Amino acid sequence: MAAASGTANLFTTYLGQVFPPATEPVHRMTILTALVVFLAVVNYVGVKSGARASDFFTALKLLLLGTFIGAGLWWLGAHGTVTPAPLMHAIESRDWLEATLVLVYAYGGFEAVLLASGEMRDPRHDVPIALMIGITDLDLIGVEFL
Repeated sequence: MAAASGTANLFTTYLGQVFPPATEPVHRMTILTALVVFLAVVNYVGVKSGARASDFFTALKLLLLGTFIGAGLWWLGAHGTVTPAPLMHAIESRDWLEATLVLVYAYGGFEAVLLASGEMRDPRHDVPIALMIGITDLDLIGVEFL
């Protein structure tokens, strides 16, 4: 629950960078409610619709990541170098906490496979494999072992 709440909250924070009113309390609550209701409806409709939504968001994430990498490679090819931008402020404890939140978000969630272990035929065999897949993120490239 905490990871899902944190992710949804982070969504509105990032959305606020492009749409500043998203950080206002009323807008934030409306956006969070719409997001949670949408995902709940998709999962309520059935497992297939939830899987399709997950596949769509994974494909979109990979497409955007590939575009970002491609743009960086194009920039290096066109300009030959990247000039680092100096920090305009001193690093404070808040910066470290925000970086930690991003790391927890990026590497968290692999333990969610344990939620479905009661539905598995052979959990002693399947859970360790599923955990390793989750930890190494092989699921992002479409590798399936189970």
